[in-house]
Amino acid sequence: MANIKTDIVQPFDSNGRLGMIVYSPDDQRRYGESFFSNNMGQGPGAVAWLAGNTVGSGKRDIIQLFDSNGRLGMIVYSSLPEGGYNVSFSSGDMGQGAAAIAWFTGKETVSRRTEIIQLFDSNSRLGMIVYSPDDQGRYSVSFASGDMGHDTDAIAWLSGETTGFGTDIIQLFDSNGRLGMIVYSPVPHPVPVFSRLGYRETFFSNDMGQGPGAIAWLTGDTTGIGKTDLIQLFDSNGRLGMIVYSSLRQGGYDVSFSSGDMGHSTDAIAWLTSNTIGPASSGKADIIQLFDSNGRLGMIVYSSDDQGRYRESFFSSDMGQGPGAIAWLTGQFRPTATSIVESNIIQLFNNNGRLGMIVYSSLPQGGYDVSFSSGDMGHNADAIAWLSEVRFDLTV
Repeated sequence: MANIKTDIVQPFDSNGRLGMIVYSPDDQRRYGESFFSNNMGQGPGAVAWLAGNTVGSGKRDIIQLFDSNGRLGMIVYSSLPEGGYNVSFSSGDMGQGAAAIAWFTGKETVSRRTEIIQLFDSNSRLGMIVYSPDDQGRYSVSFASGDMGHDTDAIAWLSGETTGFGTDIIQLFDSNGRLGMIVYSPVPHPVPVFSRLGYRETFFSNDMGQGPGAIAWLTGDTTGIGKTDLIQLFDSNGRLGMIVYSSLRQGGYDVSFSSGDMGHSTDAIAWLTSNTIGPASSGKADIIQLFDSNGRLGMIVYSSDDQGRYRESFFSSDMGQGPGAIAWLTGQFRPTATSIVESNIIQLFNNNGRLGMIVYSSLPQGGYDVSFSSGDMGHNADAIAWLSEVRFDLTV
């Protein structure tokens, strides 16, 4: 068993060097600085920031991808036993260019180590490169293709796990006014079963039976069986519409839930998914709509029943705080191995140049309430990225 806590990581530009601050919670959910460095030994430039686990040991990693004179550079910062991070891998040339239309992290089948997936435009065809770590956490190219069989047109790129062999990449596109979908999945090697032969198309549809319009695309496990579902939120004449596409046993996706009116308007300052504990969720993904309610933060939670049908499970027009934020993050919290896992929504805000933080924790009866609030976390609000890292502390 493990205690579960979520760290907040703030990388920042420290006079041309990379600085890093980590904020961690205690057993009473109170956040404070647990690590600070104004020079991580590297520059702050990046084309993307990712979080993962490169060695499969449960350690947390921050991955900095950067343009090194047109070549892709990579730096991995791994968590230390005493807290904080240090460089565990660095390369100024990963053997590929730095251009990308999307970056994803994925999981290897057995080791659960983090892979990095680069999607790029190869003369209007979709290219894909996968970088995998060895046992020492050193990354190299494990798969590369300049043509995955389709062009790069997309209204959204998503990732999920549906096959049990790793992370799928999902391309959603406008097909003459209808929603099209392509799924690219890892190809398992027969011997050994946990190795792979790269990626290939496993599902294609130029008409998913719905239109392509959306105000947000989300992913989550809506059924509680450990597979990723796709959630399309759309404007239905000013009302919130929702469509859920669930993975099929034979591969691909199909509509499992659809509503043109979820009972509320589409006004929102952020859309999140989170797995809450309570009678309305039981580990399934909830959809969270945060909105400005006359200068106060409003929140609506939509939860699914046993048939995967979503409905409102919590509503508040005033969460006791303002709606301003520089970032919204999600996390989990379990102070002891025998307590329930809480879902956290983390609001970071600029308080006259200082970093403010509010944490909303899920309640056993459903919904959320403030569990921590500070108008000054001890540092300013400047950041080049905000990351949340779930930490598993093993207990005896």
